[in-house]
Amino acid sequence: GEPAVTPASLANVKFSQLQPMHQLWAKYVQGLLDSCPVEAGAQPTSPGSQSLVKLMASADLHGCAASVARHNNAGLVGRGGIIVHATQGAIWLMDERDKLHVVPRGGCQLSCKLPDGRLMLLAS
Repeated sequence: GEPAVTPASLANVKFSQLQPMHQLWAKYVQGLLDSCPVEAGAQPTSPGSQSLVKLMASADLHGCAASVARHNNAGLVGRGGIIVHATQGAIWLMDERDKLHVVPRGGCQLSCKLPDGRLMLLAS
């Protein structure tokens, strides 16, 4: 089977090595956005915005540039980077200093930067 992903298995991974994965993610999400147009300035409760929220909630976030917007553990707020791994229990972010942050999902809200520059809050 697949080898398990552990913090040790990512010890030699550098943030710069994740840029191609981030670029692939941006193309993937741009395709999703193109399939779900939302008018500029649309209210979060508008049907198009709700469709986008549902779409992004089910999107693969590996490669997404994200930061912790809210968390039950206030010490994790502001941590950010590229999502390198996601489990049912945690999101793993690699920051620009090549530091891995394992963020428990419970009570976590991520701010994800979309390819068009918008920020989207996602409950993890």
